[in-house]
Amino acid sequence: MRGTALALILDVGWPREDHVRVTVSERRMAVIRRMVNSRPDLLRADGRDVVVQGMFGERNVVPDVDRFRIHGIGGDSEALRLEPHAAARDAGVLATYPFVDRVIACGGSGVATLLILLESPHKDEYGAHMECPLGPARGRTGARIEKELIGILQGDGRARRLLADAGETVRVLVSNPIPFQTSLYAVHRGRLGGRRGLRDAIWRGLWRMESDGNRAFQDQFLGRVTRYAPDVIVNACTGGDGGLRGEIGNFLDDAGYRERLFTAIHPAAWTAGTTLALGAG
Repeated sequence: MRGTALALILDVGWPREDHVRVTVSERRMAVIRRMVNSRPDLLRADGRDVVVQGMFGERNVVPDVDRFRIHGIGGDSEALRLEPHAAARDAGVLATYPFVDRVIACGGSGVATLLILLESPHKDEYGAHMECPLGPARGRTGARIEKELIGILQGDGRARRLLADAGETVRVLVSNPIPFQTSLYAVHRGRLGGRRGLRDAIWRGLWRMESDGNRAFQDQFLGRVTRYAPDVIVNACTGGDGGLRGEIGNFLDDAGYRERLFTAIHPAAWTAGTTLALGAG
């Protein structure tokens, strides 16, 4: 119908079956429609709209992971030491390269929890196809976390005290509030202009998906955070206060995590001078 906005229809199968309509520009839709024939596994024309399929089901979920241990949290800041998990062959190991990631279990006595939040997976977080999710922060983002996290904690006594009060050792968890590839990189392979705007629109469409007064992704994410019982949360999503970082920060603030919530720039941009800010951002 003339005047009707063009949309991507997201075929969602997890955490609840639904369809999410994301409005896109005519220019962007024209580019996406040209990709339908080359990616029939992921795209399907539906009149003037395009359905995105095979990307938002249970088999596409990138799992949260337990990635590192930090030792020396209760002593002098210079004694802090980050330790990767040892490679092993057991049911608790999710991946071994470039990081040894483990299933998140109960923290246990004497173990504090640091939860790092990213917004959603991108290209490095999947294998050869979308039904081969690996884990969060597999590329540059993960490398910067490994290199800079200790220095960031050395520079923030508040975060160190919260962790030290909870345990002698810190487990470092990495999580995506939306565990799907909202950038649609598997579809366009970097050939689509304005990709950040598209990612943010799809991310918000999923985050705000609502039925009968319930927002499935928000409820599911809050359930994960509650289960992990973090002593410190580092909200390192992209977008700043007015973007995805601010949306997650406000959500966690409202959920009662204000006193343990910190914000930071996205880890892909972490350097020796990166600092944490207390609060929702």
